[in-house]
Amino acid sequence: MERRNYAIPSDFLDRIRARMGTEAAALEAALEGDPVTAVRLHPWKGRREDFSPEARPVPWVPTEGLYLPERPPFVFDPLWHAGAYYVQEPSSMFIPYLIEWKDRMRILDLSAAPGGKSTHLLAHLDRCEGLLVSNEPEGKRWPALVENLHRWGIGRQLITRAWPKQWEAAGEAFDVVLVDAPCSGEGMFRKLPAARAEWSLRRIQACSRTQQDILRSAARLVRPGGLLIYSTCTFAPEENEAQIKHLYAQYGTTFEPYFKEVPPEWGIVTDAVDTPAGPQMLYRFYPHRLTGEGLTVTVFRKQSALGTSPVARKKTPSPAFRPTACPAEWPLSDGWQCIEWEEDVRAFPAAHLDFIHRLPRFRKMRPGVGLARRRRKGHLPHPEWPLSRFGYGRHIYPSVSLSDTEALQYLKGAPLYLAAPHKGWLLLTFRKRILGWGKALPDGRINNYYPPAWRIRKEVESKKA
Repeated sequence: MERRNYAIPSDFLDRIRARMGTEAAALEAALEGDPVTAVRLHPWKGRREDFSPEARPVPWVPTEGLYLPERPPFVFDPLWHAGAYYVQEPSSMFIPYLIEWKDRMRILDLSAAPGGKSTHLLAHLDRCEGLLVSNEPEGKRWPALVENLHRWGIGRQLITRAWPKQWEAAGEAFDVVLVDAPCSGEGMFRKLPAARAEWSLRRIQACSRTQQDILRSAARLVRPGGLLIYSTCTFAPEENEAQIKHLYAQYGTTFEPYFKEVPPEWGIVTDAVDTPAGPQMLYRFYPHRLTGEGLTVTVFRKQSALGTSPVARKKTPSPAFRPTACPAEWPLSDGWQCIEWEEDVRAFPAAHLDFIHRLPRFRKMRPGVGLARRRRKGHLPHPEWPLSRFGYGRHIYPSVSLSDTEALQYLKGAPLYLAAPHKGWLLLTFRKRILGWGKALPDGRINNYYPPAWRIRKEVESKKA
């Protein structure tokens, strides 16, 4: 589906011309241009030299983010499957810049799929021994979030599938709550054809009502002194300024504006909405002023508790987990605990065990990193382990380095016929990055244990940039 087949809606153009005056023409021209391609490097798997010398840093994340001169076929790059980098829209890489990082803090990403902001937050939380709750209520979007976070491999997460009101009923509070709200998508007009096709004034109003509901619950999930970060990929005032006014109308001066200065050379526009607590600043990312897609962000600091939630906490059993001894094959570093969770033995940050113990059982939950799966005759290695912090730098299993062709065969689920250092479990690597498990058999074949849900389904011959 080509973007040019969908004209920018005329009602949208009328609205931005009324708000932006002569500058509207520059925005319209930018939205008709080509979208930006950028990646964010993994803290220990990513390498700058894996990309073109023409790649240049994203200003607000210069050590992690890279603008690429063209869009490669990422699905056919084994390094992407290894979690060496994440393909992310550069404007959305701004969120961690706003956060006051503290030891053992907890963050809730309330609408997290497919995982761009969550993987970025995890890189920072790892340095302060924190925990991320990466939540996605929509069932169709949840599997992509799970796959991306496990491929990232940092592990300081609890992945959940619950609605905001269910979290409100759980009665927990976080140092930071991120609401990357569902919106009308005006900032994505040059990147996503569907955003143009689906846009309407009615959709803006529907999104505005949904955003109000989410913010009402999210406001109760922030601890006093913590931050509520609200972002949309739209320019519509009904979804940005109106939401700020709604929050203050609902909760008064329980919240106050929070703002962190940004260098003018970044091209981010800042302006304010008047509120009872003072000017509430917005960060506006306009595609004609910087190299990125459209985004609007604002941040509130919570001053005091809100009292009892009107959403009653349901009496549901605690999640079925208990601490257990780690299998000898998968030792953990300090600060991590093995737990039994459903059929898995998983690693979870020990400092946050009290948190998951208190939670009700949501529809779906996935804590930490899978180490092994219990079987009648012992343990089966878990597919998450090789891609995680526990698989890297641990020479517990021998490895076999794959060529480009062999790596793609592996990622498509095919068996391999290679010389193996021994019979049994081994790790398959590509350019010194781990891809996953194989098992060498006596007949010279290496059985493929790459998870079926993660495999490449497209034909390599038909790849497109």
